[in-house]
Amino acid sequence: MREALLSAVSAGDFDVVWLGTPCASFSILWLEGDAQPPRSRAQPDGVDGLPSWQRRYLDLHNAFVSFSKEVALATFEAGGTYVIENPVDYGYRVSPHFRWAARAHCPLWLATPMRRLAEATRPSWASGTQCGFGGDFKKPTTLMSAGPRARRLRSFNELRCTHSSHARSAVGVNEAGRNNSADAAAYPPLMCAWVMRALFGAEPVPAAAPS
Repeated sequence: MREALLSAVSAGDFDVVWLGTPCASFSILWLEGDAQPPRSRAQPDGVDGLPSWQRRYLDLHNAFVSFSKEVALATFEAGGTYVIENPVDYGYRVSPHFRWAARAHCPLWLATPMRRLAEATRPSWASGTQCGFGGDFKKPTTLMSAGPRARRLRSFNELRCTHSSHARSAVGVNEAGRNNSADAAAYPPLMCAWVMRALFGAEPVPAAAPS
C-alpha cells in the first residue's frame, strides 16, 4: 500500500494531496496526564528515558510522520500541492494561539521530518479556528501547504474564535464513553466545502464564518 501510494503520487496522479497526520503523540493532553509526555520542544522526535511501551507507541507515530513527509515531498516534486493539517503550536510565544499553560507543547511542526519538509518546499502556513466554520469545537488548526495551489488557503489565517463558549469540548469523554477528541477529528462540513472551493475553484475564496 505504501509503495503503491508513493508511486501514484510520484507519477503526478494527484493535483492535491491532503494529509491529516495522526496527532495523538503531539497532543497537549500529554501535559495534563500522569504519564511522561513522549516529546518535548527540545526533543520533538522523542525524549530520553521512555518506558518500553511508550517507546513502541512513539516509534509507530514517528513512522506516520515520516511517511507523511515522504508523500508530501513526492507530491511537491511531481508538481502537485500538498496540505498537512494538524493542531496549532500552542507553545509558540508570538502566535495568537499561544497558551501559557501549554508553553511546553510539542506540535507536529517541530518534528524533524516536518522541519526538513519545510526546508525543501518553503511552504505557506495558515492557522485558524474550525469553530469559524460552525464547528462544535474551537479546534485551533494549522495548514502547512506547498505547491501551485497552496496560497489559496492563506485566508484560513483570518478565522479567529469570537465565541464566549463552544457546544463541545475536545477534552474528556461523552455519555457513551467515547473520547471527545475522536469526534473533534471530523472537519465541519462548511470547512470541507471551503477547502474544495479554495483549492479547485476558478478563483480563491475567503474563509468566512457562516452568517
